[in-house]
Amino acid sequence: MSRTKPAPEEAAKDLPPVPPLTRNGYVRNARTIRQIANHQGKAPADIRAIARIRDEADPRWLAAETLVFFMRRADQAGDDRTRNALFAELTERCKGFFASQIRGFTPDRREDIAQEVMTKLVALIFAEDDRGDFAQVAFWSLLEARTLTAVERARAQGRRYESLDEPVSADGESRMSNLERLEAPGLQSDDLTMISEGLAQLDPHLRQVFLMRHQLGMAVGKENRADEDPADPSIAFHFNVSARTVGKWLTKAETQLATYRKA
Repeated sequence: MSRTKPAPEEAAKDLPPVPPLTRNGYVRNARTIRQIANHQGKAPADIRAIARIRDEADPRWLAAETLVFFMRRADQAGDDRTRNALFAELTERCKGFFASQIRGFTPDRREDIAQEVMTKLVALIFAEDDRGDFAQVAFWSLLEARTLTAVERARAQGRRYESLDEPVSADGESRMSNLERLEAPGLQSDDLTMISEGLAQLDPHLRQVFLMRHQLGMAVGKENRADEDPADPSIAFHFNVSARTVGKWLTKAETQLATYRKA
């Protein structure tokens, strides 16, 4: 993985032309142009094999910006196998970067943040227009900017949710046996009326999560965020947290409501 810009150099004039970028006057550096030109005539299987080379000293090694070019080309050609293989390689290269940049969070939250960044990056890279052109100019700079933004947002969100993630007491866990009717989504109006006083006392965020689950019937979420359907968002997807975190919030809300239900 390389995050340094290569020294300026003249692109070889005898190489096949490389399609130019069209957004904001962006221009690829000479190294990326040379790599694309040298490999764009190769078969998809060869591109997939070369993409797995991680030794930058190897003359066949491809920079992240070059991988983005071939990912887009494969996507536009309907070559899902090559597109997915190149994306998997790019994701692997990003792991070290995320480990160094996303700190001070639980492992689950770090994974959430990394997936959020990659999801948005994928939307850029595979956009039908030229919004993703900068990823072929300075991929690591783009990734760094997106990651910093996601980390700051997560920290602000964490300060807001900090008190909500305290562990449920043993007494609270024992009272969960009285909540069988609350565990399934789709509460009836009389159920909500019965616990309305308790809902009013809940932290606003917990109340929102509880109603999203039990009144709107929204799913908690998938453990693997890649399995989420954006057209049918879950609570975890909505708040950009793990399904495990949503489960903790629901447990906390339901434990606090148990007193009102028993009454």
